Amino acid sequence: MKIKIGDKNKIKDSIIGKQNIVGNEAKNNEGFFHKHPVLTALLTSFVIGFLLLFSFWDDVINFIENIF
Repeated sequence: MKIKIGDKNKIKDSIIGKQNIVGNEAKNNEGFFHKHPVLTALLTSFVIGFLLLFSFWDDVINFIENIF
């Protein structure tokens, strides 16, 4: 038995290997924050931790305490 490939058949708009077309299209449109939530959380925590190292926060805390 022979399989003949290339008898001038043209395949247009075919998807091979994708079972859920709607799900895959939605997944491709996801941004960086949705694709890498752990990396985003770590980066955010490092940035906030770095900001909290500065000494001007003592002035902010004293100002808030004086209001109450």
